[in-house]
Amino acid sequence: MTATMKSVALFALIWLTPLGASAEVSEQLAYESYRVPHAPGRTLSASIKAVSPFRSEGSIFHAYTAWKINWRFQWQKDGDGLCRISSTTTNIKLTVTTPELISNDPEARRTFEAHKQKLLFHENGHVKISRDAAYTIDHAIQSMPPQPDCKQLGASANALGRQLMAEASARNRDYDRETSHGKTQGAWLK
Repeated sequence: MTATMKSVALFALIWLTPLGASAEVSEQLAYESYRVPHAPGRTLSASIKAVSPFRSEGSIFHAYTAWKINWRFQWQKDGDGLCRISSTTTNIKLTVTTPELISNDPEARRTFEAHKQKLLFHENGHVKISRDAAYTIDHAIQSMPPQPDCKQLGASANALGRQLMAEASARNRDYDRETSHGKTQGAWLK
């Protein structure tokens, strides 16, 4: 079975497992911006690239979605002496950062606003991937089978959470590769 097939099988198992524990996922979603001064005669792309805080491996990006997932869980021993997850609490914090144009040029503002909407569309794809990961982690941990040792159950739950986080990171990278960081979705300036 390939890694992708294992992930799909794990995902299906997680969503088909009945819930026996209480669960809670909370989300914080913030939108922030960085200022982009635009001077006449300069392209919008050059203006954004000059001040964008998002640089990686020689590339400059106009927008970025930062995400962080934390989870907590409690366990209890059942009548058989097995340790079970009794509750989970998963938090996801997302911050979408986009440029904010500073310009008096009405044509530049119109072009920029259309670009910003496409950037937001692309970044909301990252929000969805990350949000789905938070719910998957929460559900996966609460659905874990009981184990004889509570410490081992806790270690297994955390290992599962880290594995699902790594898979979400890979999905976010794949999304950027498939969309050319939003270019195929129209989030591109010349």
